[in-house]
Amino acid sequence: SDNECCDKNMCKYIKKQYNCWQGKCCENCMIATETVCRKRISECDQQETCDGISLECPKNRYKKNFELCRNGQGFCFFKSCININVMCQIGYKEKTAYFSINC
Repeated sequence: SDNECCDKNMCKYIKKQYNCWQGKCCENCMIATETVCRKRISECDQQETCDGISLECPKNRYKKNFELCRNGQGFCFFKSCININVMCQIGYKEKTAYFSINC
């Protein structure tokens, strides 16, 4: 059966400018550019957009460890936003540690 992009009986796209018929980054029979294909699901996650080349969404990306999150009240640490005080407790292996300039 045919779809809106290609004529399978003729094994070709219906219009000359068409270059895809399925995939996360196929939009109106064209490979999409800058279309969000994966929304961010947490503060340390980054949304991915179609690159205009591939039919698939780019690899999931995250902020680097120790980038600020929660309006400066936390750091990204292995894909999660961790409170600054918790980060100090992990770093110093001490439950009573809290954030300070030295931390």
